[in-house]
Amino acid sequence: MKTTVYRIQDTQGRGPFRPGIPGKWVDMERTAFPAEAQISKQRRIMSEADPDLSMGFACLTLADLRAWVTPTEYARLKTLGYHAVELKADKVWELEGQVIIGRKRALRKGVRM
Repeated sequence: MKTTVYRIQDTQGRGPFRPGIPGKWVDMERTAFPAEAQISKQRRIMSEADPDLSMGFACLTLADLRAWVTPTEYARLKTLGYHAVELKADKVWELEGQVIIGRKRALRKGVRM
């Protein structure tokens, strides 16, 4: 059974944490994001996942997604071409405050804004 998740991405399905992008939208006073998972756990999950899946980070609820970005940050993200989307994930690995998702389809396909 597929799981509905929410994430912020551009039209290519890329999230806003790729190199060079956070400096354009993250509030300068921010020191951390809520419940960031340990990098080693993220890497382990990604390395053990089926290589045919499109992988990314998401949230199980809109409330969780809203905890990751302030309204001001989201407004900046929108000017950079990013939007909150709803999509169905084939596989979900739960972390604290977010999930890693795997999809048989590309992250950019079959999403709802």
